[in-house]
Amino acid sequence: MKSASKLIKALKFISETLGKKDVPLYWVTLVLTVYEAGDKGVTTKEAAEDIDMTQGIASRTVKLLSRYIDASGNLVGF
Repeated sequence: MKSASKLIKALKFISETLGKKDVPLYWVTLVLTVYEAGDKGVTTKEAAEDIDMTQGIASRTVKLLSRYIDASGNLVGF
């Protein structure tokens, strides 16, 4: 039961951090994969292979979930 509690806590944290009530499962899986890598980090390719996702989907998801400044100078992403 402890691991279920940790998962529930992680899911709540992700949805609150992203400001979304509904978060696609593949976002959650990718975020948890990156979290699990810790300080050593993980490349998009490694994460995609680890969770059986195409690298294109992984790259688009990372871009969507990342904060960055677009060409117009606007802060976008989560």
